[in-house]
Amino acid sequence: DNKTSLLGGTQIRLMTVYEWLSRLGMEQYADAFEDQGAYFADDINDWDKDQLEKCGCESKREQRLVLAVIGMKSAESTLTRGFELPDRACIRAECLAAFPGQVVSARLLSVMLTDFAGYGVV
Repeated sequence: DNKTSLLGGTQIRLMTVYEWLSRLGMEQYADAFEDQGAYFADDINDWDKDQLEKCGCESKREQRLVLAVIGMKSAESTLTRGFELPDRACIRAECLAAFPGQVVSARLLSVMLTDFAGYGVV
């Protein structure tokens, strides 16, 4: 069952902690996060290093990444970029979902809206 929230009068499905961790390449921690009561991404908004360590996330690099994304610290923009801006594959997929069959247009749009490495620029 998906948790939903109202945003501007529109009902949206909230990202699960598994989906959120997958975007970081850290889905191996999903069960431990859920064991600590975090089922959705917004459940960890106030987490700190100690809470991450309780979930087995002991790598300083991984802790820094999680905490940067939670806080979306501008000083850590290289870490949080994927959460702030869609990447080329995401843009292409959304374009194809909105305009089925427009493969060439989806590719061109995704290239125009990303940098040479495939990160979003808008």
